[in-house]
Amino acid sequence: MVINTIDNFLDANYLEELNNVNLWDLLHKQDMKWVSLSNRPTNIFERIVYKEYRKTFKDTFHRYAGYEYWRVKISSNSTNNLPPHQDLDETLQKRTGVKKPASLSTVFYGYPHFVKGGNLMFEDMSQYEPKYNRLIYFNSIIQHQVLPVTLGDRYALSVNFWEEKPEGYVKSNFRIKKRESE
Repeated sequence: MVINTIDNFLDANYLEELNNVNLWDLLHKQDMKWVSLSNRPTNIFERIVYKEYRKTFKDTFHRYAGYEYWRVKISSNSTNNLPPHQDLDETLQKRTGVKKPASLSTVFYGYPHFVKGGNLMFEDMSQYEPKYNRLIYFNSIIQHQVLPVTLGDRYALSVNFWEEKPEGYVKSNFRIKKRESE
């Protein structure tokens, strides 16, 4: 099982633009969006994927049809956490029982949060702190979860790359998904 981290992922210009809690703050739902790699970016998050993720994953980026992304806020004053899961095409799984994973999963901590807890834990029990300006990437079939936040708010950008567009985005490039933890 290979889990990779890149600390100091983005330069100061990106970080300054991301230093706006309104970009990150969500109330109860995750706004999920599909973006084809042939599309031009429409916001800061898509610009980062278009330029910086493309550079980071230059050897495999050409294989992907696109990506889905969403922002996740987990607070200490709630029961929010993300239970163990894999990043799968959930619509396909519900319809057929087939578990089709994304090609690559990433988590980026781009907001200067002060947080205790909220570590990303994998099936081998390894844990990674939600450190500001850290990118974590891994094979989507690896089961992972977010441990409870004990102090503050944990902000993250999740991006999953896919070789084929997941079924959940066939009718629309947007999904509102309420997870048990949100």
